[in-house]
Amino acid sequence: MTHNRSKSVELLAKVYDHVFHRYQKGFTMLTLGWSDGYNFLPVDFAMLSSSTESNCLVKASTTIDKKTKW
Repeated sequence: MTHNRSKSVELLAKVYDHVFHRYQKGFTMLTLGWSDGYNFLPVDFAMLSSSTESNCLVKASTTIDKKTKW
């Protein structure tokens, strides 16, 4: 069983856990990878938040400079 440890992480959302059949705090991770049928190599990933307004627990900060990744 996992523990909800995050409280104020930016873009934190309620994510449905299909194993325990309930919502937990977290993100959705999308992974792009290459496979030759036997091996899998992750190429890129994205941490996604919920697009539903009621599932978003912490909103995105408006003070971040959006010109850079950091």
